[in-house]
Amino acid sequence: MPNAPIKIEKVTAAKTEVSTLAFMQYSVAWGVKNDTLYVSSLSGIAGAIKQVENKSPSILENADYKAARAALPAGVKPITISYAYPAKLYPELRRTALGLFPIIRRAGFDVPMELLPETDAVAKFMPPGAMITWSDADGFHGAGNSAFPGAEMLGGQNIGPAAIGGLALGAAVALPAVARARDLSSRTVDMANLRGISQSALVYAADHQDAMPDDLARLVAEKMIAPRSLVSRRSGTAPLEITPELETLAKQDFAKFSAEVAAHTDFIYLGKDTKSEVNGGVIVAYEKPGAPTTDGLNLAYQDGHVEFMTWPRMPTAFEATNAFLKKNGKPEVDVAALQRRAGVGGAVNGLP
Repeated sequence: MPNAPIKIEKVTAAKTEVSTLAFMQYSVAWGVKNDTLYVSSLSGIAGAIKQVENKSPSILENADYKAARAALPAGVKPITISYAYPAKLYPELRRTALGLFPIIRRAGFDVPMELLPETDAVAKFMPPGAMITWSDADGFHGAGNSAFPGAEMLGGQNIGPAAIGGLALGAAVALPAVARARDLSSRTVDMANLRGISQSALVYAADHQDAMPDDLARLVAEKMIAPRSLVSRRSGTAPLEITPELETLAKQDFAKFSAEVAAHTDFIYLGKDTKSEVNGGVIVAYEKPGAPTTDGLNLAYQDGHVEFMTWPRMPTAFEATNAFLKKNGKPEVDVAALQRRAGVGGAVNGLP
């Protein structure tokens, strides 16, 4: 995507300093603790560290993994080993794809929701798969098995003609929408920022007995997110510049520091005084509505994923969130008020 930023920074997860790299809505984190190298998504690395520290079973004891490996050639020394369980990855990929459907429809393609069936309907057709590569005197070799041709794409692997075909299909869908590329690029950057916020909040909660941060400024003060992550490309707000004076203010008068951060923030945070349930239906942060958001809002959820939601679907999107806020004694989100601030006319459910 044009102008999509690549962010590299250090954060603390499970009381361990890890390095992170984020590109659009994707992230990877890595770090070393007690002579063990951890590599994971940003939202998953705290759980990975705790899994090892709690001496939980490794993948070498996983029956699905062993079955997938057993189907591969024996007696070779692998250079690389890949393993994927598409049925477990499919739900998140399906949510991400469904969030792109409104964009594809605006490009002129009438994509039916049935194109991506419910998880329960397809899980039985997605057994685990594995791939190995090795070399010997005759050259370089590879072998693998998968649920069906193209399953490696669901498993996150970028190898083979199916992946190349997927890229070609993506290009064919994108070309008719080139005129909207700038707007979509800005929206994608905002999604990446929201994803970083929600994942950092998850990491913070993992280190604080599941308590979500009380303020986005808390994540800035602890250098878990950069101030530029709090501004929207669609609004054009300038990010806060962290000076030595502001760093001192964060330690001496956090309320004033929080006010400074809030003045340069384009997202509304809902996690104060709540416990993380890692719930894929509960929104933890969302874009401030305004003139650039007449098409909809980016929403970040407790489990770390982000969706773009059009206004007709907004009331349904906030149902689980409002129930969560009510349970925690917090004020509910008034979707009609959000609509008015975005300058969208008519009833929310009656929008075209």
